[in-house]
Parts: sequence; C-alpha cells; structure tokens
Amino acid sequence: MAESKKSKRTIIIAVDGSKHADYALEWYNEYFRNPNDYVILVNNPEYGEAIQGTWDGSIYVLDPEVIFAMLQEEKQRLNEEVDKYKHKLTDLGIEGRVRGVAAASPGEAIVKAADEEEADLVIVGCRGRGKIRRTLMGSVSDYVVHHCAAPVLICRH
Repeated sequence: MAESKKSKRTIIIAVDGSKHADYALEWYNEYFRNPNDYVILVNNPEYGEAIQGTWDGSIYVLDPEVIFAMLQEEKQRLNEEVDKYKHKLTDLGIEGRVRGVAAASPGEAIVKAADEEEADLVIVGCRGRGKIRRTLMGSVSDYVVHHCAAPVLICRH
C-alpha cells in the first residue's frame, strides 16, 4: 500500500457561531481528536442577513454613509466571531486555523474549503429541523453530505 503524502489528517469543522457548531467542535475534541490532526474551522460570512435584519421592509436606506457604517459593524461582528474560534482552538490545544470562505451558501463554502484543503473529514453540526422544513428550505448538512468528496460526520446536539 502506498504511503500517504500528508503527514497530518486535515479536518474541516463548519462553524457559524451557533450552539450546534460549537457542539461539533466540542464533540470532535472529546471523541475524535488525534494528535496528528490539523483542524480548519470554516466560516461562511454572510453580510446580507444581518444588514437586512436592521432595515424595515418598507424603507430603503440609500445613504452611502449609513450603508458603510452598517457594513463596518457587520465586519466587526464577523472579526469577533473569528477571534472567538481562534481562541477556542488555542484553549483546546488544537493545531489549526480559522478560514472564512465566500460562497453563495454555507454548504457551498464548506464543500469548497474541503476540496481546496484536501480534507480527510468534514464535521458539521445539525440544527435538527423537521422533514417538512428541511424539504422546503434544504439543510447545510444535507448539501454537504451530497456534494462533498470527503467523508462527512454530522453531529446532532
């Protein structure tokens, strides 16, 4: 059998600031962690959702200064989230990094990162949506399972 070129396992863990993502990281640390792992926490920053939530649907803000201020606030929030995950890796003594991946959806971002990083495993949390809601809206974990070349582990909280 040919020896692997990689000396470390590359593990992708999807993070989005939710308790489900935090649980996936905790589960990895407690049950799956190997000293030979390199962990990449993947985050898909979504500027639009937070900004849309601050607007009244009937009023559109066209002032560039207001829009710029809103984008700056969102950028600050995302930076704080990335820093939180960097500290978690350090506190747990896990070798790795946090990576933001721009894509149309979180599922696409996770699959893209897994392909680019040649992941050995992808771990995602599960929100536990019902069948009807999952059918209508789709789910990140379903998307990743069906589109990712690497094995996918789904952690249910």
